[in-house]
Amino acid sequence: MQPIDEIERFLHIRRQVERIHAQMAQAQNANRPLKDFAIPSQDEPHSSIVNPTIQANNFELKPSLLQIVQQNQFSGNSTEDPNLHLSVFVQFADTLKCNGVDPEAVRLRLFPFSLRDRARAWLQSLPSNSITTWNELKKAFLARYFPPSKTAQLRNQITCFRQTDGESLFEAWERYKELMRACPYHGLEQWLIIHTFYNGVLYNTRMTIDAAAGGALMDKPFQEAYELIENMAQNHYQWGSERTPLEKSQSKGGMHEVNKFDHMNAKVDALFHKLDNLKLAPPATVAAVTPNCEICGTPGHVAAECLLLAETDQVNYAQGNPYANTYNPGLRNHPNFSYKNNNPTFAPSPAPAAPPGFQGQRGAPVAPKKSNLELMMENFVLAQTQQNKEFMN
Repeated sequence: MQPIDEIERFLHIRRQVERIHAQMAQAQNANRPLKDFAIPSQDEPHSSIVNPTIQANNFELKPSLLQIVQQNQFSGNSTEDPNLHLSVFVQFADTLKCNGVDPEAVRLRLFPFSLRDRARAWLQSLPSNSITTWNELKKAFLARYFPPSKTAQLRNQITCFRQTDGESLFEAWERYKELMRACPYHGLEQWLIIHTFYNGVLYNTRMTIDAAAGGALMDKPFQEAYELIENMAQNHYQWGSERTPLEKSQSKGGMHEVNKFDHMNAKVDALFHKLDNLKLAPPATVAAVTPNCEICGTPGHVAAECLLLAETDQVNYAQGNPYANTYNPGLRNHPNFSYKNNNPTFAPSPAPAAPPGFQGQRGAPVAPKKSNLELMMENFVLAQTQQNKEFMN
């Protein structure tokens, strides 16, 4: 009973001392002017980490080590991995070795330099001297940036893993291992890890794995099954052939049609460019002398437009000549049936005199007719333009 009495007496004395200190502080505050309460405190900023005492007098944090740690700082964003940050930080901190210095003391002194922005503000907001060991610091850090809700979310993503369409075995296996690395506290046993992945892959992938296993993957022990999937994934990564950009564009909906549309527009632009060149190019000089008619020998018209041929057709039609519509091309240039001046015995009568003003009208400039190529090009351009409008609508 005596130890209990000693403890109660000690607690009673301590409460009295605390009460006296509180009364003294209250008395001092009562006599202070109001403006003193608005002045920032001149006390030293507190630290939430209690740095252990180091016996070595020559110990110091190397500037090179501080620079490396500050290049890999944790800011507290949701996209950052706190477990990965702790793992990398421990690797950096353990590179510093000094006799008589505990590695935990180095980690506690170096860890604040690995934080920035909101994460550094969080560490500063902890109660003063509330962290004394590395395990307490790590536990507080993970509780803030890796709460149980995030663990449950990542564990659910692992158990509900599914291979997506178009995803290779290597890509699916790497994504599955990344989920497990992001949540090292998933709590899944080794056999359940393989079961979950095997159940989540597509049917063709599952058949390929079973064929590589020589029957069924479930007949293999865990270690052999894991090594088999790992080897298959690495082999696919090393020897898998990438598809060409054209095949990738054709596999995506709408991409192939867009390429055809661009190709068609390029053709239309080329046709417009050719038409512009035709319009800008000077027309070829036409011979000033019009060829003479093969029937009457008079210049200015061709044989199909000869008036003499029209009169001959009318006479044959009136006389009922059965051979009027018979035409022998071989007789056109026969010397005995030619109306040209090359036959001296038969000279055609001179052409009738042209009426006044006829020469002036015939000599007037006539707009050149468009060639068949130009007409065909214009029709094609109009058709393509109409097709483009319908395609865009």
